[in-house]
Amino acid sequence: MRLVGRHLLGATVAVTLLLAAGCGGSADTYDLTATRHCLRDAPGVEILSNDGIDLVLENAPQGAIHASVGSNEVGLGFGRSGQDAARMRAGYKVFADAFETPMDDIVFVNGNVLISWDSTPSDDERENVEDCLS
Repeated sequence: MRLVGRHLLGATVAVTLLLAAGCGGSADTYDLTATRHCLRDAPGVEILSNDGIDLVLENAPQGAIHASVGSNEVGLGFGRSGQDAARMRAGYKVFADAFETPMDDIVFVNGNVLISWDSTPSDDERENVEDCLS
């Protein structure tokens, strides 16, 4: 039990250091409203209620989108910058061991957007979503 507490403390410290460092990010900034509009028209994509999103996406600084893409689901968390998206990704790293799929296969950062899939997306699924970032 104490060992788990130490691991949790270590993970918390690591996330805090990452947040303080402000690491990550790119120059691309995408808009939630424009992206949602594009996703509504994308083939095989259905916008879902945000009731099913996780805590990280729920607290995205500029809001979130929850959608189904074929048989997969995806959450997009919008930050003000690439640094915000990197910080959101760091939030997932705390729980990386709890994922059934390796985190690097399902959690991505593109500009100011964190993209979190339920399962590894196919190239077409990923392309349908990322092509709508606008």
